[in-house]
Amino acid sequence: MVLEGLKSKNLKIKTGLGKKSSAPADLVSPANTEATDTGNMFSPSPTRTSRGRRSEGGSPSSKSKAERNAESRNRLVRDVKSLPDADEADTRSILGRLVAATRSSSARSDLVEEAGGIPILLRSLARHGGSRRVAEGTCVVLQNVAVDPGHRQIIVESGGVRGIVHAMKVHHDNAAVAELGCAALRNLGSSGGDDRESSKSAVSSAGGTLALVHAMRRHSEVAAVQEQALRALRNLAKDSSANKVAIAGTIPAIIDAMASHEESEAVQREGCATLRNLSVSADNQVAVAACEGVAAIAAACLSHPRAEKVQVQGAGALFNMSFHPAALASMADGDEGGSRLKKVLRATSRRFPDSCSKYCDEVIARLPKADPTLVTPWPLPVGDGSASEEGDDVSATLKVLSHVHRLSIRPDGGADEGGADAAAAAVGGSGADAATPEEAKVAIAELARLAVSYDHRIAISAAGGIPAIVGAMADRTYSASIQRVGCSAIQNLSCNEDNEVAICSAGGVGAIVAAMDKYPGNVRLQHKACAALRNLAASNNDNRTKIRKGKGIKALCGALKRHPDEAPVQEVACSALGNLCLQNEKNRSAIARADGINLVIAALTNQSDQRGVQEKGCRVLHNLALNEDNLDTIREAEVESLLWEAANKYPKECGDWTEKLLNKL
Repeated sequence: MVLEGLKSKNLKIKTGLGKKSSAPADLVSPANTEATDTGNMFSPSPTRTSRGRRSEGGSPSSKSKAERNAESRNRLVRDVKSLPDADEADTRSILGRLVAATRSSSARSDLVEEAGGIPILLRSLARHGGSRRVAEGTCVVLQNVAVDPGHRQIIVESGGVRGIVHAMKVHHDNAAVAELGCAALRNLGSSGGDDRESSKSAVSSAGGTLALVHAMRRHSEVAAVQEQALRALRNLAKDSSANKVAIAGTIPAIIDAMASHEESEAVQREGCATLRNLSVSADNQVAVAACEGVAAIAAACLSHPRAEKVQVQGAGALFNMSFHPAALASMADGDEGGSRLKKVLRATSRRFPDSCSKYCDEVIARLPKADPTLVTPWPLPVGDGSASEEGDDVSATLKVLSHVHRLSIRPDGGADEGGADAAAAAVGGSGADAATPEEAKVAIAELARLAVSYDHRIAISAAGGIPAIVGAMADRTYSASIQRVGCSAIQNLSCNEDNEVAICSAGGVGAIVAAMDKYPGNVRLQHKACAALRNLAASNNDNRTKIRKGKGIKALCGALKRHPDEAPVQEVACSALGNLCLQNEKNRSAIARADGINLVIAALTNQSDQRGVQEKGCRVLHNLALNEDNLDTIREAEVESLLWEAANKYPKECGDWTEKLLNKL
């Protein structure tokens, strides 16, 4: 299985020598941060000579060290304090000097403590975030400052993670910003200091995990991006049980990076190290083995036989996996009891006995004891229920990866290409390997159920689940049940701002509207579809525009018109229309043109005893009335008595909306 896996993942075995790296295990060295941009990102500070000494104020020896330090501190503070009023060009120059200065520990402390620089930097980034150079420079400075454990929490509390992630989104096509953003997130997620767990959690909760995997997929050909993203994932997974659940979704992306950059010692080292940290968890041990992680690790060891850190991390990952009977069975499967893997491990043990033999010898001793009946079938078999045939013993992580893998194989033999997160690179196979309609339904339903959990929403998205689900819906429009569970999965996955964007980018709006149009009488499908559109319109104005252009408003009004007696449909459709009105004047007009005002009034009239319908209906009328033409239409409908009735019956839910609207009327 190991060498078969090598072949199937296009992992070429090399016998050449790898370059030995002296990079620290956890932190990006601030001394190396300037060498990432081939376009000469920042000029050297004008106050320094080529030998690193100041050229102003006479000879360097004329001033004491204390005086020179004081001058440097004052200069840094002046630079930071001038950022709020600096234009883009001056901001870039200041950042260039701060990049050079923050290589020094004392300067980093001065920036944070003397100048209060972190919030100022982030406000500057927000103001000039459209500038690639500003984004790069800010990421480098934050990367440098985050080397010190005591400063990480200040960066986190100031919104630094969100600032970095936002910069990576704005400049998502730029490899330099991706690399530097990943490096900054790497340092923020590093171990060390009392705040390490909260810092790691903050990176994940602010969208850092998805930003990393998006960068890996968008810049799959750039080894430097892969290296820094893997280092960040490695740090986030270390000593953090919560992050391991979400980061487990990145296992296919990790293995893809190793397959695409087998010549890069750094990528192989960090890939093995990330898999090693993830495989501390028993659930992930099986998942890594099932996703051909053993083959990837073996290829790394064979490609870089003299790179000790590659060998140590690879042997350590295999050692971790060998503790789980199912993972051990996968390691030995189809390989004459693991004989080829044993050869790799023996070679590693001979070359590096002090650092590797303790892992290699243990794995070699366990391989003969592997039980072949415990090999995990891949993808997992599914029955006609909502769980795999393996039952409750199968981990949620394994289910996520298996179901995404199965759905990502298109019936025509092509892999899904629905968006930036497409799992195409992670999936092989032909149309014959695609899920049957029943398997697709069960897989999507299981993903929908798992997506109720925040960590699993991240894991599903990281694994490429969003384009896989949208693609399955597009390929199987003949199945009402697949369309229904697909809308349910999108509804749950979209309870995350990053996923909202990814779903729309993957064609999710079109899939939902197509399902609503094809099955107008299916009440459960209409309810789930309306809920999915509601969530997609919750916080992103670009999504609201895409929903209008994708005929989502027409579909929502159609659901209101066709199902007047279905309170759940009426409530969630009104809620969706209310979200679509937010900060979007064109949507307010479009809803009126689709007869949305009269349909909402009808919902309030017909469902007077339904608290939720009354609340959502009053809210959407209030939002629609922000348009003057709509306000005239609402006046003509003479809804005052209807609003008073709602306010009296449900004052807590409807009072504020009706009061504001009645004042306008």
